[in-house]
Amino acid sequence: SVLAEGWNKGWSSYGANADGTALELGIDDSYPDFDVNEVTEFGANLSNPVEMTMHNETSGNLANYEDEIENENIFENYEDTGIRSIKNGYVNDPGLYDKLDDQEPTQTHHSQRAVNHHQTVIQAAAANRQMLEIHEGIKPTGEIRTYPNVAAREVVKAQEYDGFGELGSRVGRDHHVTLPFTRM
Repeated sequence: SVLAEGWNKGWSSYGANADGTALELGIDDSYPDFDVNEVTEFGANLSNPVEMTMHNETSGNLANYEDEIENENIFENYEDTGIRSIKNGYVNDPGLYDKLDDQEPTQTHHSQRAVNHHQTVIQAAAANRQMLEIHEGIKPTGEIRTYPNVAAREVVKAQEYDGFGELGSRVGRDHHVTLPFTRM
């Protein structure tokens, strides 16, 4: 599978002090120089077919991602296009945005709201036969027994925190060397 990051419009609302409200994740929301349908079809027609993995970075905006899933039907459209896997992420050092009109993050990455959000995303992905690779998500809570479409998670304070400001400064070398034995 090939992962293309930065394919979609709205990256101006990504990164430090950004709210993710402008990120568009639909098949038709790619930049003019990257046609999702064309790239997916090209990969499928190779002698050794290669699938596309969609990158769904949320910049920590739960409501915007839920809106894209529920009202824009992005997972259904991915399936119709032949895309079967998604890497979604929730990068935002200060926290998560709960509602579309939030001006500042109001939730932590492991709050009950975040748990409910991930349950919604996992269920919607399963309904559309999408495999998920979740970055900056919640710790595993046993749902992969019911939803085996969750293939991997980058959580439990691992290397994804190295690039964060204050959070990254509290990750010691001794923690990193234990990760291969404790990764969840």
